Amino acid sequence: MNNLAQKALSQLKNLLPKQLNYERLLALVGLSYVSYHAARLLYYSYAYLIRPRRNLLKRYGEGSWVVVTGASEGIGKAFCLEFARMGFNIVLISRSVEKLTKAAEDIKAVNDKVQTKIISADFSQGYTLEFYENIAKQLEGLDISVLVNNVGARGSEYFHLWDEKRNLNFVVVNCLSQLMMSRTIIPLLLKREKKGAIIDISSTSQVRPMGWYVPYAPTKAFNRVLSQSLSKEYSKKIDIMACVVGAVSTRLNFYNSSMTVTADKCVKGIIDQLGWGDYTSGNWRHAAYNTFIGSIPDFIFDRIWRKVGPNRIAWTKQEEAKEKELQSTQNS
Repeated sequence: MNNLAQKALSQLKNLLPKQLNYERLLALVGLSYVSYHAARLLYYSYAYLIRPRRNLLKRYGEGSWVVVTGASEGIGKAFCLEFARMGFNIVLISRSVEKLTKAAEDIKAVNDKVQTKIISADFSQGYTLEFYENIAKQLEGLDISVLVNNVGARGSEYFHLWDEKRNLNFVVVNCLSQLMMSRTIIPLLLKREKKGAIIDISSTSQVRPMGWYVPYAPTKAFNRVLSQSLSKEYSKKIDIMACVVGAVSTRLNFYNSSMTVTADKCVKGIIDQLGWGDYTSGNWRHAAYNTFIGSIPDFIFDRIWRKVGPNRIAWTKQEEAKEKELQSTQNS
């Protein structure tokens, strides 16, 4: 090994000039850096602003079904409405029958030609095989072409203040649901003549380690890695795409900024990217934000986040209290 290393070092020295021109070297490094980011900017501009959406109904099959978890509101409901506009039939899975029924009615208002099916399932209870076997039975006989793994739990707090049940809930709802629903649907997609698709919702909170978002952020990293890993296995037959989305104005997100987008815009951006790759940020704002956050040096980001993180907790609790007050007022 030592002889091999010495030979390699000797060859490397022979390739280098006798006297390095450090100014030219730095200029070359700088040019390479600028060229790289310019190329990324051009690609993102094309992918998020110019590139046309594929004909997904033709790609996945007319009369086929899209299964959406967490479908009664927010991003999940926006997926249902957007796929219904294209002519897909929709299976809505969520906890509240009342909200599911209302969402199904809204789908019919968008496109009265599509069929809907509602399945009441509380994914916080999805830690047994029987739970997913029950869902599978209700999906029998349907030509399922697309699965949207959207259901999720969210929160920001000091880790030691989360109770054990809440910690377990994050893993069961965010991770186990994606794992088991994918395992349920993938065999069905492999049997189809046409291609199928799986959309997995991750989060910008996992772009880099963030305190005060444990265990939420790590579960979102699991969503992304599982999605892209499955894409490596099944890309010839199934379009599997991880969606690393930023702030979306939904009931579960109480933080609004210039980078916040509506659920409709977020979903339309994601579906525009479907069939083109295994990763997207959905909206160009989120793509820019993810790129920026990922490029900040660790020592700078950590210093900023130590101030931002605790403030986000306090602000989120205030907004959650307002939400609970509003709900109690509506129910009374």
